[in-house]
Amino acid sequence: MAFDSSMASRNASTTVSSEKEQKEQGLIDVMFLCDEWKSSKGGLSTFNREFAINLAEATTDSMKIHCYVSKSDEQDREDAKQYNVNLVTAQSVPGSRDLLDWLNVPSPELRHPNIVIGHGRKFGFPACLMARTIRCKWIQFVHVFCEDLGKYKESATAATDAIEENEKKHKMEIELCKGADAVVAVGSRLQQKYSRSLLNIKVEIITPGIFGKFSNESKLAVDRSVVKTFNVLMFGRAAFEDLSLKGYDLIPNAIGSLGKNFELTFVGSSPGEHRKVQQWFLDNTCINRNQLTVRGYCCDPEELKVMFYQSDLVALPSRTEGSGLVALEAISGCIPVLVSSESGLAEALKEVEGGCSFIMESDGDAEEWAQRIREMSELSAEERDANAVKLRENYRKIYPWSRECAKFKRMLENVSRTAKGEEMKAYKALDAYNFFVSGWVNTVFTKKVAESNSVVVTARVNHSQRTRTTPLSTWLNGVDMSGEVILGHCDCMAGLCEVCSHIGALLFAVEAGYRMRDSMTCTGEKSQWIMPSYVKEIPYMPVSDVDLTSANKLRKQLEEPDGSKQRAEKKRPQIKVPNASERDNFFKEIFSYAKSAILSLIPPYNSSFIFHEEQVAGLPESVADRVKSRCSSATLEEPELIDEVFSALHVNAKEAETVQSATRNQNEAKLWYTQRAARITASKSKSTCRSNPEKTSKSLIKTVCYPEAHRFSSAATKWGIDNESKAREDYIFNIARDYLNLYVADCGLHLNPRLPFLGASPDGLVMCECCGIGLCEIKCPYKHRKSTIQEAANSDKDFCLRFNDSELELDNKHQYYYQSCNQTVKAAKHNSGTATTDSRKKTQRNKKEVFTATGTAVEGFSVNSKDATGRTPLMHAVQNGDVQAVEGLIKRGADPSLMDNHGWRSFLFAAAGADTNMIDLILTHMTDIESKAANGATPLIIAVSHGKLQSVKHLLERGGNPLTKDNYGKDSLYHASSRG
Repeated sequence: MAFDSSMASRNASTTVSSEKEQKEQGLIDVMFLCDEWKSSKGGLSTFNREFAINLAEATTDSMKIHCYVSKSDEQDREDAKQYNVNLVTAQSVPGSRDLLDWLNVPSPELRHPNIVIGHGRKFGFPACLMARTIRCKWIQFVHVFCEDLGKYKESATAATDAIEENEKKHKMEIELCKGADAVVAVGSRLQQKYSRSLLNIKVEIITPGIFGKFSNESKLAVDRSVVKTFNVLMFGRAAFEDLSLKGYDLIPNAIGSLGKNFELTFVGSSPGEHRKVQQWFLDNTCINRNQLTVRGYCCDPEELKVMFYQSDLVALPSRTEGSGLVALEAISGCIPVLVSSESGLAEALKEVEGGCSFIMESDGDAEEWAQRIREMSELSAEERDANAVKLRENYRKIYPWSRECAKFKRMLENVSRTAKGEEMKAYKALDAYNFFVSGWVNTVFTKKVAESNSVVVTARVNHSQRTRTTPLSTWLNGVDMSGEVILGHCDCMAGLCEVCSHIGALLFAVEAGYRMRDSMTCTGEKSQWIMPSYVKEIPYMPVSDVDLTSANKLRKQLEEPDGSKQRAEKKRPQIKVPNASERDNFFKEIFSYAKSAILSLIPPYNSSFIFHEEQVAGLPESVADRVKSRCSSATLEEPELIDEVFSALHVNAKEAETVQSATRNQNEAKLWYTQRAARITASKSKSTCRSNPEKTSKSLIKTVCYPEAHRFSSAATKWGIDNESKAREDYIFNIARDYLNLYVADCGLHLNPRLPFLGASPDGLVMCECCGIGLCEIKCPYKHRKSTIQEAANSDKDFCLRFNDSELELDNKHQYYYQSCNQTVKAAKHNSGTATTDSRKKTQRNKKEVFTATGTAVEGFSVNSKDATGRTPLMHAVQNGDVQAVEGLIKRGADPSLMDNHGWRSFLFAAAGADTNMIDLILTHMTDIESKAANGATPLIIAVSHGKLQSVKHLLERGGNPLTKDNYGKDSLYHASSRG
């Protein structure tokens, strides 16, 4: 390689002068180490390029970003220049053909960078040499966790052990991290891994954002109306020892099992290895030759983008993956993806709205991959594209490059100021530093100088020799916005403009305040009382009765001799009391800005702060309201308060039904929490039964008395809520054929007037004509979401169900058993079921016996309960044309006048049918034949609209008026003519 020394000399001199200018401007020189600028090798170089570009954009006024590479061409340098990145190319080292060796020698173009950034083992060693040679700071990035790779990597030869080799590599990574000034992991997965391995070292995190080269809008598209197959793309280098590690066997097996309409394109073969790679897939997977296309590794981002658009799905099936940037490139290009849960990208997607739907939770299961690929193929191309666009935008919101770069900028600034080794020892030996960390600097104030861009900083600093003497007054003058101090003064022995340790301590205080400003605010942590060590318990009392006198003042009062004159209280300035007009103007002024906390207490402004739930008539007074209105001054130990609380629990039958009806949304309704307060609900039954009455758990009392304050959410609760409706549908489907007209209605909080201190919120009321009314409780155990009920009962001794003579039954020691007992304790006889097991007897009883039998209905559960559509059992029976069931329901108190969510009554459902006996039966219990729906339609109009001629004749005979109009001004004659 020829080298022009004169040109290098001129470039070096030019760079030295520009470097001097940057130092004078206060810019920090940050230098990335990598082997190339373009992304021909993917992964690490792609991340380095994108990160350098975005960091340069975010730090134009404070830093200069350089990238030191082994090789580059003119196109690379021009490309970097347009992004404000200075691309520096390493000079060749005589006698070495390894391009990485060239990075070990600092470039004469940039002799003194402030911070050098290395990546992994490959570029960590050159970064370490450079940091030691030119005495700069060093930040080490980690991209893989080698010990995890060794678990799946194949040994290259029989003489090598992949696990042992990767253990050695891991130790090298750890040594590099320990030698660096700071360690940064790419993604939260690696941060967690390295935080465990690097004791007493904080591992920072950078999560890459959307890649600019792939996010540009493209007009590339496949004509989906012509293409009949579904194509999956896998991208990555095909090193044979890594094929299992990368999960390259999973997708071909999935594609092979799905049939000829599914294809796989693998991009990653080395030159001359295409046939070998193809044969490996054919020998080790069930994919057909016609379904597989093998291509060479793609170095050109534009060509890779074309391949992305040619595919329907990009898969990242790695068994373990530090980052997964290939899938992020696909997300950046709005391409649908499926990502292994064992990748760093999957951890990032879990924080993105909708991101979990693109994660595969399988552990090397090709069948699950096949199922998910089939589900993706069943979506239309428009749906897949819309989901991919939404994922990209949601990812961009959570992980914007601007935020990640701002965080890294603060890290660079802190590292550039931090001393280490011998510097730190000298730093800590400074008197000024010791004064500061010892808390000798206090009462720090700043004052803006008029008509100037500077401030004066004042403080009080303790004497260095006489600690009991009045602290010294120190000040710094002319501190401008760049941090430059013009002069300082202290009234110690140092004279005007002379420097002393007290001034130094104040400077350390200013610096600490600047550092803390971006990392923590005064409201960053919750305020809390710090109890003295000698205080074991603080009694409840009004704030006005709390003695806030400090211990020091109490001691002085005790030491004062009797009869001494009390020190006169300091006169407080008299504040003029504002009048009503002044107060209103003040409140209006602050109300015009963002919400002020003080307005949340002042009507009528507090109405915009407080959510007012819809008022429901006929509700019983809640325990909280009773205590607030009648017992505001009582304490928990007073018997009167206990009596008041217990009396507040009492409800009558009508109030109980109102509560049940108003709380059908359960945890979505605030009323559900207020009415549960101080009642033992079903979920707390076991804890209550097994607690010691003489020493009751305080936490149990709190959860019972304050249910709204003890809400919690976890993956298990979210799983249960998300799958409850599906479990109910499966339950109904599986047992409906064994019962007559079975359906499950929603229900709220049920209270029993006889046992008002208990409460239960089943997941549904099960109703049928052969067994009456029962309860449904649904459980979706998150722990066993991938197992069948039988597998869970066999493998988990703590599972809620157990086998008894090959039959599953509820474990009477499990908390669900206590919960079911609480729910059914209010019934003389009951039927109860769950989504996993049902205790109903699968028998068909005579319909005439159904509603005349006694004790089949659960006490406290109304026959007028409604489902999600607002329909009652009577409405369902009328719709089904079951006259006998209707008779039985009416005898038990079913109300025909109730309306569903659309304003329909039972009589209107009867009019829509063709059974005149049903019409007569309903009319015997309601006198208004002109009863209207919410839209004003009468029974006669509905019968005409449904074409029920017999019902029309019968209603006319019973007095129906054909001239009555609906809300749109149309009568029965109009509807009849419109039907022809």
